Amino acid sequence: MSHTQGEYRVAFFGDVVGRPGRDAFARAAAHARQHMGVSAVLVNGENTRHGRGLHPEGYAALREAGADAVTTGDHAADDQRVIPIMKRASEPLCRPINFPGFEEAKARIRLPAPPRGESAEVFVLTVLGRVFMPLTPPDPFATLDEHLSRLEEEHPGAVAIVEVHAEATAEKGAIAWHLAERHPSVVAVVGSHTHVQTNDARLIAQRVGYMTDLGCTGGQGGVIGFDPAASIARLRDREGGQLEPTAQQPAACGAMIRIDAAERRCIGIAPLVL
Repeated sequence: MSHTQGEYRVAFFGDVVGRPGRDAFARAAAHARQHMGVSAVLVNGENTRHGRGLHPEGYAALREAGADAVTTGDHAADDQRVIPIMKRASEPLCRPINFPGFEEAKARIRLPAPPRGESAEVFVLTVLGRVFMPLTPPDPFATLDEHLSRLEEEHPGAVAIVEVHAEATAEKGAIAWHLAERHPSVVAVVGSHTHVQTNDARLIAQRVGYMTDLGCTGGQGGVIGFDPAASIARLRDREGGQLEPTAQQPAACGAMIRIDAAERRCIGIAPLVL
């Protein structure tokens, strides 16, 4: 897959679900690097620990498999052992910028430098939505404005990829339009959390790549990455048992984001299933 001049190509994969997701991500990351010319590989790892939370072993596995950076969501603190890792400056593990009580953890991560001497710096931020979400975080719109304004002041010319970890499609779309109209650093906004890949990848305002949800990385043969029987029992009978990740039809779902870093704009975004 050939590049245009000055292109920065990012493969961003959706929520990893348990060991099947970790294995699917490892295969997808290797393929993306070897055959698709990606400059960086991102992945949401908040469900890496048996489908809920992120443990140190899971984080290490994602990094060893090729993740340049790992993002999280509302399950970011389910395994407290990752919090010290998240606070280390050397670790590209990103917490949502409006996660309650996580003020000391990293709120943004810097990706590897763009190829061929391009000068732009590339950052990733994650924010939690509020509609239909179990947590009640601070306003994602205002929090993003604060963080992005600071980023643009500290790093003139930098570009930002924003992940919106949210349930409601309207909230994700509204945040994307809000950022496109106010922040020249933002070149892409992608959603996560629902584990269902959407078919709406497009450009907003002719420069910001957008896709409502990346989908999940793991077994596609169940219910959002989990065993169907356990999911049915939990929903129908209101049982609170542990959901089991399914290994049926493993795949990594996400998006390929093509960025002109020098011009600070997205030049293409498309669904990715590997």
